[in-house]
Amino acid sequence: RALELNAELDVLCAAVRELADCRAGWLYFCPAYASLPVAVPRALLQGTVLTFLRGVLRSERRAAVRLAAQQGAAVLALQGGDPARMPGDLPALLHRCGAYVTATGRGSWAAAVRLPLPRPAPARAARPGRSRAGPLQRGKGISGWALRGG
Repeated sequence: RALELNAELDVLCAAVRELADCRAGWLYFCPAYASLPVAVPRALLQGTVLTFLRGVLRSERRAAVRLAAQQGAAVLALQGGDPARMPGDLPALLHRCGAYVTATGRGSWAAAVRLPLPRPAPARAARPGRSRAGPLQRGKGISGWALRGG
């Protein structure tokens, strides 16, 4: 079942803000403009974001969680915290979510991960003998022989 990413991360970030003993404004969530149903397990998504936020809290810095829509995918960008204070299992969690990149230079830690959108279900072919066409369209109507009087 697909998760609606904007709603899921909005609730998760709000819960972390409530529970963390930090100054106001330490965690910023920026949703995407469009609805983003992703095909990623809820526990994996939450675990990845919470692991990132654990590293930010250790660093005593600010964090940003941003979403963007791309063709066929959603991009989750995580930014904040000291690269040296990020949990060691975070790259493995990002990898399980999808293709990702990280930046660990002199500033804040940052990562972006591409989350797959569910593929639309293929169109179902009509079952043989169950055409919606009327009897004349299926060739069972009046034949040319009947029209000629034969």
